[in-house]
Amino acid sequence: MSKIKLILVSIFVIAGVLGIYAFMSKGGDISTGKDKSLNNLSGGSIDKEYRNLKLVYSEEVEEVAFLLDFINEKGIFNKHGLNVEQVPTGKATDALAAGEADVQISGPTGPLSIFLGGGELKLLADVFNKFNNFGVSRFPEEKRSEIKKVAIKSFGKEPQIAMIVALKSLGIDTDKVEFVAVPAISARLDMMEKGNIDFMNIQSQKTMLEIGDRANRYYVIDPPEMQKGTYSSHVSIMTNKNALDNKSGELKDFVLSVQEALSAMSDNPEETKSFIQSKYGFSQDISKGFCDRLWKALENTQFIPDPGQNRSLSDLIKKEFKITDSEANADDFIYPDFAREAVSSGAK
Repeated sequence: MSKIKLILVSIFVIAGVLGIYAFMSKGGDISTGKDKSLNNLSGGSIDKEYRNLKLVYSEEVEEVAFLLDFINEKGIFNKHGLNVEQVPTGKATDALAAGEADVQISGPTGPLSIFLGGGELKLLADVFNKFNNFGVSRFPEEKRSEIKKVAIKSFGKEPQIAMIVALKSLGIDTDKVEFVAVPAISARLDMMEKGNIDFMNIQSQKTMLEIGDRANRYYVIDPPEMQKGTYSSHVSIMTNKNALDNKSGELKDFVLSVQEALSAMSDNPEETKSFIQSKYGFSQDISKGFCDRLWKALENTQFIPDPGQNRSLSDLIKKEFKITDSEANADDFIYPDFAREAVSSGAK
């Protein structure tokens, strides 16, 4: 062998040895190729591959964004070996029904409507009642019967049902109300200023602060008043048949992760309040109000889905959307096994 070839071989051997040494010094496992040195956000050593889930959620429902911010901050998905792609969208239900996502967090109205029409969607857990749904009215409490024209984001499904629930809670006869679809909040306020609508809702504490001067010209109704009726407007976890058949383990751990986050919020109120204040820049008073509504929403919600509540919502959807030919049993929309396991485990 020539001197040049001998030198090249020696270089390659040395490089290989150094590479192996570097990998091992970082905690690598040659047999698996996994790097044990990586840490998840909750501080645990990763010795497993992440499993993927695609989540879609309503971009306008602030409570869901808060829930995900809290979970991500605590590293709870990572702790349970999940890599969750989180996609905010105005068409979350359509994406879930088309199989473009594995799981959805939103109000259940859209998925339940599709289920009643023959779609293969399931509700896995109820997270909490919506607690940041503010009402804005041209009329004071004693004149609410004069509310005749109401603006919503869009017709059908969640926006309309959420508004109907709110109006019923306020004692307003929804059969005597005209709904108009106005997607942008600023455009709804423009219409209110011109006297073209009487009532609208804003599903965000942050937005209420941003447009406070305009909204406060009218009568602002706090979220608890919007949830006093027979029905409630709540946030749930839904999935489709394909994900349930092929990713049941991932879905089970996703539900467990959400329950663990809710338990952490309840068990550590001061920490939760501090998180909200620092994350969103809210004042102490606003953060306290946010948390007080959160605690109440958690108290009033069963994580394991309630068949009775689901039947009531199903009846309301059929009535409002004139669904007369559905043979689907609303009880079959519920798949409670994962929620039941999460609750029984304590999810700590």
